[in-house]
Amino acid sequence: GTSSSSVGSMFSASGRRPQDNLFLLNGIEYTGASLINTTPGGTSGQLLGIDGIHEFNVVTDTYSASYGKRDGAQVSISTTGGTNALHGSVYEFLRNSFFDARNYFDSPRIPEFQRNNFGASLGGPIKKDKLFLFGNYEGYRQNLGESIVTLVPDSQARLGNVPDATTGIYKPTALSPISAQLLNLWPVANGPEITQLNPAGTLVVPTGIAKYIGTAPQHIREDFGTSRFDYTIGSADTFNTIYTIDDSYASSPSADPYSYVNENLREQVLSLQEQHVFSPRLVNVARAGLSRSTFYFYGYVPAAQQALTPSVRPGVPTYAVVISGSTASNGASSITTAGANVGSNNGITRNLYTFDDHAYYTIGKHTIQAGVWLQRLESNDNLAQDQYGQVSFASLSTFLNGTIKTFTYAPVTTELGWRTLFADAFVEDTWHITPTF
Repeated sequence: GTSSSSVGSMFSASGRRPQDNLFLLNGIEYTGASLINTTPGGTSGQLLGIDGIHEFNVVTDTYSASYGKRDGAQVSISTTGGTNALHGSVYEFLRNSFFDARNYFDSPRIPEFQRNNFGASLGGPIKKDKLFLFGNYEGYRQNLGESIVTLVPDSQARLGNVPDATTGIYKPTALSPISAQLLNLWPVANGPEITQLNPAGTLVVPTGIAKYIGTAPQHIREDFGTSRFDYTIGSADTFNTIYTIDDSYASSPSADPYSYVNENLREQVLSLQEQHVFSPRLVNVARAGLSRSTFYFYGYVPAAQQALTPSVRPGVPTYAVVISGSTASNGASSITTAGANVGSNNGITRNLYTFDDHAYYTIGKHTIQAGVWLQRLESNDNLAQDQYGQVSFASLSTFLNGTIKTFTYAPVTTELGWRTLFADAFVEDTWHITPTF
């Protein structure tokens, strides 16, 4: 489940892994839910809230000692604040299937597609030259009919008949009552039969497998919001606090349109910063912040099919069914895997508590920086696989007979709580020997 706990756009800098990149939002780490995927972003695959960005900077390789924790790109984002003048915007972008051409894999009817991306921002003064407020909201809604090609038991297999590998003639076999129910996890074939050469290489024979070609709906909802409060305390002191939240949900069909996965993802960042100017040469910036990300992954079978199929216990979806294939998570099989995803019911909550203090001192041709950085990591997860079970069969024939090859089930899970304290300090002197060196 952790591999899909962040779906933001990932990139590699200087050949390093995307997980080595660090994202800072107003100086506080902006993170995904798991250690494997730390790129922020919601289930839309976008990073929303562009109207709330004042500036951003990406540095690679030759950054200063003030950056730490990861050795990839350092992405710094600063949020827009309010000013003495009231300013804002309202917008909406719309896409739909009306203007779309037919995809090669689509059925004769173009699948449904609607996407709405909308938002508004507003900033201004509470008290002129002293107190300022800024807020930004962006929403994302998508309904998409995904084109699907699924490998399913053919019409004869549903009756308990399997083809002879040599002659291709269908012969009856014992159909297990449980297997007869599990057949409801696949749609009825509406496409061509899958064929192969017989062992002698003299005849093309059916395999008992056929294609289903159709569409299944995907639904995505994402809401992003940020608010910033600025206070000019005096000529030497400024203070700001910023809160950002990205809450999203996606319901998507798997390769089998009767198997769905739901993802819930929420990312939040709260920061407080105070800047004090001791003199034209000495400035100090102190920050404290919380970054929190929660992720939940759930696989299920739609109610119409679930009512016709068994499960390991009441109230949970039907277990994953693999026929002649790999039992690894999302492994390949000769017939499209059906039932609930093996990563179902996986959740993570990750908290990062950060404090840092940076001092900047300029003397002659030297700019001296010094600072300390502390971060407390808390990660609570429940990541046991096969909580709803996984059954595998060696072949289509053994599936119809009900002869199980392996069955894996984790009825009881253990929650894990990870705790780590990071501490760093640095001193750096940047010496401008000449104006160009």
